[in-house]
Amino acid sequence: REGWPEVREPRVLAQGENPEWKVAFGEGSLALLSNLDSVSYQAFVIQGGSVRADPAQAPAFSGNVPGEIPRLPTGGYSFVFRREGWGDQIMQVTVAKGEKKEVNAQFPAGVLQCTSTPPGARVIVDGALLGVTPLERRVPTGSRLVRWERQGASPVERRVVVENGQKLQIYERFPVASVELDSDPPGAEVRVEGNVVGSTPFRANDLEPGLHRWVVARKGFLPGAFEAQLADGVTAKKSVKLDEARFAGHWSGQPRFEVAGISPAEVEALRTLGDWTVDVSENETLVAFDKLEGASAVKEGSVLRWNSLLSVDRVRIEFRCSLDVAGTFRAELAGEVSGKKLQGKMSGRFAREPEGKR
Repeated sequence: REGWPEVREPRVLAQGENPEWKVAFGEGSLALLSNLDSVSYQAFVIQGGSVRADPAQAPAFSGNVPGEIPRLPTGGYSFVFRREGWGDQIMQVTVAKGEKKEVNAQFPAGVLQCTSTPPGARVIVDGALLGVTPLERRVPTGSRLVRWERQGASPVERRVVVENGQKLQIYERFPVASVELDSDPPGAEVRVEGNVVGSTPFRANDLEPGLHRWVVARKGFLPGAFEAQLADGVTAKKSVKLDEARFAGHWSGQPRFEVAGISPAEVEALRTLGDWTVDVSENETLVAFDKLEGASAVKEGSVLRWNSLLSVDRVRIEFRCSLDVAGTFRAELAGEVSGKKLQGKMSGRFAREPEGKR
């Protein structure tokens, strides 16, 4: 049978006999194991006394470890076990008839146990990512270059020697600072360098030392912004008092007009039609938008919204307006001027005048 050793047996056939002969090819079985995961193998038939695989020879069997070859023709085989990052392990195996054998490929390896302060550092061994601390991984024996990387910190490299069967513990400390940030009222969003990192009460012990820009914001309150110099190994503590967002008062500005449907001259006439001021009542429910008719206002957190109408001569324009506590004014326009339909928008920065200067 192709792939199996020939079976040669002497038989005697008598006159008139009609025997039934069973031919048993020699076979055994192998269980394949390894001390590593993600191992593959190829098995080559040993021919002409050669115990090494011929590159031109196709493997008789191949697969992954752990695995089993339940019916293997008797004879000699050269097994090549492969694992990325390790050198090939070559083992010669002879299979006898009816034999059940175990083949265990042992790659020379040690264990790297990596920890860091703070945790979460990337560990790269000989250019390949091993994982994130804390971690424990098998690595090939010999001299290995271990590189530690952490966002916001300079990478650290060190060379270690790993011996077979050894568990090598290595530790790296990165400069870190801690912060305890509270706000009144609590539950405010915390941003560092513009990135949201949590909410108050905020605690962190893995920050990069140095100057950081912080913003504490909560809906319905004026945001609090500050800078803090954080030092390695030191816990910075700060409490921020947030003031309620208030709109009451007199606001003025020079908004930009972007309007389609009318001529540039008509846009300019519209721009100079008023002083474009906003007066908000003390209870923040009414708004007088320049010379336009007073309107009811709705406060949505740190934004005030209202609708106003401009109706004079042959001009009729509806304004859908908003103003936030920082003075950002926006409005959508739609209406008619001298029979021509227009639509567009206004935007600009408004400033609130101090009390007594109204």
